[in-house]
Amino acid sequence: MKKHLSVLMIASRTIWRVLAIILITAAVQTALFAAVPQEMSETTQYWYDGWQTQTVTWNPTLTETFEEAHTGLVAAVGFVLMCFILCVKTSGYGTAVRYTVSRLRVREEALNLWWALYFTACAVLFWMSQILVMQLLCRFFMWRADPADVNGQTVSIAWYVNTYLHNLMPGRDMGRWVRNILLAPMVGTALAAFSMVQRRRQGISFLAIGAVALTVVSFCLKLDNGFAYAVSVLVLFLLGVALVKLLTVYRADETEEGGTAA
Repeated sequence: MKKHLSVLMIASRTIWRVLAIILITAAVQTALFAAVPQEMSETTQYWYDGWQTQTVTWNPTLTETFEEAHTGLVAAVGFVLMCFILCVKTSGYGTAVRYTVSRLRVREEALNLWWALYFTACAVLFWMSQILVMQLLCRFFMWRADPADVNGQTVSIAWYVNTYLHNLMPGRDMGRWVRNILLAPMVGTALAAFSMVQRRRQGISFLAIGAVALTVVSFCLKLDNGFAYAVSVLVLFLLGVALVKLLTVYRADETEEGGTAA
């Protein structure tokens, strides 16, 4: 059991960097959210017996504030950076990871599974922190806004209308819940595959790149067609199965053909 814990500890050395990225992401989102003005204006010109100028002012809603703050974009950048750090710091770039792993008397399949579990936990931690941050920003908005501009449905409407918020907490949309549940282990397994490929000096694992890109698109892209969500869930499931199979056949590939990159 100590050997397996040692394997897990190697990957967990990155936890402080992961936490730092989570905190920085939250700080940037909070700063941008707070910087959104409480009063917006729009000036238009029209012709009526000469050029006329009309300025309209209004107080932005919670949904508009989230959109102006680009919280989803900031989260996407933070998530990609976290995945990059996890890949780099566990694959041997400029570190003794490759040498340390080679000295452990643990089957590589077990090592890959432990690291996939850790990477999955990091993805879940990132998303859970985002839910907490978004909730706190909602409370901040309700505290700062004019009571006449908000009501008991303000927060619920924002979580339903805003694409990123609704993808984080889909409510009654079961298709997105299934997708979210599949995304975390898919990303974790893909990152573990990337680390393994790099340790073996077999090139780049494009599965990891594809998994991270698919995750970012899934959270930031607004898809209203239910059929599109059903297809995305199916694709994620098949990709997850493929990643698991890749982790179990690498040893055979290495002995027969020298291995191929994922």
